[in-house]
Amino acid sequence: MESFREIDWHNVSPDEIKTLYKAVLHARQDHNLSWHDLFKVAFGGLYIGKGYEDNFRKGKIAAARAGQVFNWLLTNSPAIADQFEDEFFTARSAQIGGDASSINWSELLQSCSLYGRVEVFSYTKAIPSIIAFSNENQVEDATLHLGERFYFRVDCAHSGHLAALQNYRGNWYSFPLSPEQAAIPAKIGTMSAPISIVDQKIEPISEETDTGKHGFLFINMDKDVDIDAFDQHMPVGRIHKNQLDAFSVFLNELPETSISMYRCNLMIRS
Repeated sequence: MESFREIDWHNVSPDEIKTLYKAVLHARQDHNLSWHDLFKVAFGGLYIGKGYEDNFRKGKIAAARAGQVFNWLLTNSPAIADQFEDEFFTARSAQIGGDASSINWSELLQSCSLYGRVEVFSYTKAIPSIIAFSNENQVEDATLHLGERFYFRVDCAHSGHLAALQNYRGNWYSFPLSPEQAAIPAKIGTMSAPISIVDQKIEPISEETDTGKHGFLFINMDKDVDIDAFDQHMPVGRIHKNQLDAFSVFLNELPETSISMYRCNLMIRS
């Protein structure tokens, strides 16, 4: 699968490796790992001598090794990996240049999206509807297996609508939140998704083939946002870079108090 947003680790600069270092430093502290242990895991047990961390900080390690460290980050701290990717591509876009009055997709994600307001829950046949929340088990580490059914709970700040996109391996795709339509009605507070518009029951989903990190972006809009205009601007299917950038301009022009964007990551294991 070709990706316009996947990092080519054979073509990165020392400054970009320095940016990766800062992200990994944060993740290493979160996991209470020494640099030696982190490099050992990232490089498949390869022995790394003294001074490697200092070279990494200066952006002087091999680009291929930087790619291996990023893969460790992606697996162990996907939220930090997302933030690094946003910063990476925002900087690349700035180097290319463009209309200073506009905003691209990476910039929008970096400046406007939040983690921590979306939860992933497993789903069983014994608990078929939204009225039985008290018996459900939260997937605390947001890790599931191929074929396992799940759904989301989103803590909405606006009464209006909720829409979503999905990211896999750098590619963004539309992610309908009901069988009937892409966006669903939303109220302030916690709500489940996807759901059926007709009977308001949960419509669980599953991933059958693709392992690894799956990212999700939920767009929560106030009732004053023109949902028909939103539907016209929201791309469908696999979304290309020019479509994402055009969509980000539309979202950025909405009143700041009328829209919130929430992100979460889900690791799928075999």
